[in-house]
Amino acid sequence: MAARRLRRFLVAAGASRAAGSLARYARPTTACGAACSSVLTLGDGDLSCAAALAAAGVDVVATTLDAEADLDARYGARAVERADALDARCGVDATDPPADLGRFDRVIFNFPHVMGKQNIGRNRALLASVCEAAEDRLLAPSGELLIALDGGQAGTAPDLPSGGEDDAWKRSWQLDVAAAEAGLLVAAVEPFETFYETRGHRGLGGADARVREVQKARAFTPRDACVYVLARADELQAPAASAAAFVFEVQFFGSVDDDEAVCEALAAAAGGHALGVRRMDRYTHADGRTAHAFELTLGSRTVALPRDAADAIRVSVEEACEGLGFESRTEKMGR
Repeated sequence: MAARRLRRFLVAAGASRAAGSLARYARPTTACGAACSSVLTLGDGDLSCAAALAAAGVDVVATTLDAEADLDARYGARAVERADALDARCGVDATDPPADLGRFDRVIFNFPHVMGKQNIGRNRALLASVCEAAEDRLLAPSGELLIALDGGQAGTAPDLPSGGEDDAWKRSWQLDVAAAEAGLLVAAVEPFETFYETRGHRGLGGADARVREVQKARAFTPRDACVYVLARADELQAPAASAAAFVFEVQFFGSVDDDEAVCEALAAAAGGHALGVRRMDRYTHADGRTAHAFELTLGSRTVALPRDAADAIRVSVEEACEGLGFESRTEKMGR
């Protein structure tokens, strides 16, 4: 009896969390505070996400990467029925959406994954392309892009384990970087609970696979998944939940008596984009000069800071070192 009650409790708790995720996807306002009246799903596979949203009263435009002729073979008859009921557009590439799709207050791209086995580089490129396409062609003013990912994939600040941040970030898909390159920030991170059938291309075919027949999509269970809410940096009303961070090593020769003063000067030279400055090393060079190395971490939760802009700031900081009477070294380390 107790076991049955526990099972009922767990089922009810899961249903409650799933309802919470559905409510987030159907929320009447965006992260920028604008009313949300138009929603687009990208890469919706068997279209079960769009169907769940439509059942909740959301006016949704549904798209899937698969060709209409492949839906039955890959997902079954229900996918074909959903496509008809939703008047879905098939064969839509989320990285290169057609110009006539229009703009939307909310764009949804759940569990993106390149076909084939796990490939971090290709999945990073996928996120970067989708973020760029969404900002450029799909998002209405004050709109938001929702991307659901499994735990650890995004590499945002809320995902990184204490004490192992660097290794986890290097293994991740680096969503913050993809967002910043497109002028977006990760405004919020929320737990994701499945409210539709999750199936996809992961593990199927691959970029070099010579598979001509349509393969059936595989069901998967999201693990510690989160939904990442992205928006244009200049349209957010509050600092972002996470942002890209770029780490450089600024090296110079000279006499340093006060590390704190140097850290403050380097931070000031970064123009408000310094998330942290700390001494890394001090040693005597072969010619007798004293060399210093300071680690400079650049980023912003209010401005989208792409890699090129961060590197330009690093150059400005090195030039500022010259103004402080130091002789800059060209060696540097970036992340």
